[in-house]
Amino acid sequence: MKLADFKGLIANMPYMEHSIDIKKENQTNKELTNYLFKDKELLTLSRKDLYEASESSIDLRDFVYKTILWGFSTGGRGDNIKKLLEVKNLNNLLETLQTYKNSKISSKTLENDIKRINGARLATFSKFTHFLGTTIDGKKAVILDSQIIETINSNRFQDFDNIDKITYNNALKNYENYLNVINNTAQNLKVKPDQVEMFLFMFGRNLSL
Repeated sequence: MKLADFKGLIANMPYMEHSIDIKKENQTNKELTNYLFKDKELLTLSRKDLYEASESSIDLRDFVYKTILWGFSTGGRGDNIKKLLEVKNLNNLLETLQTYKNSKISSKTLENDIKRINGARLATFSKFTHFLGTTIDGKKAVILDSQIIETINSNRFQDFDNIDKITYNNALKNYENYLNVINNTAQNLKVKPDQVEMFLFMFGRNLSL
């Protein structure tokens, strides 16, 4: 099957309203928790909130914290998020993301920055670049995380036939091809790249072959 088979559904995906409920009790980083939760026990963040934070957050700290909570509401896998939030790494990240905001970069720049920032991974960086309005090799940055990778590797959609099986080690090399598929599909269907990505995230693994 093809993504175009679900054009109607994709076109009606409420991507800006897609939200996550985050519990304070599940967070381990005290600075992040105190900064965002304050006296709240539950925080709800939507994609719209992240887009707005990317524009209003002066040093992008607010944006980074919110994006991490939205994308990794239970702390993420391993200790990558913990490393990324260490003072030195966080400052390096904030400086880097300032150069990404509404900017055009190359996939090589993205790869080099991910490799030099301790704790950084494509799943995290693709969320940052997406909501910062970054363009990578002429294509809007779109999220690529483990759930979407599972969908691509399941061979459910012919649109990804030219992409090799994505693994932890080759995700960066396949990211450019992934962006091409998502952006070209969005253009052909006259929808937002966000809607195509959200469809893959929400339904991609739950459709019969």
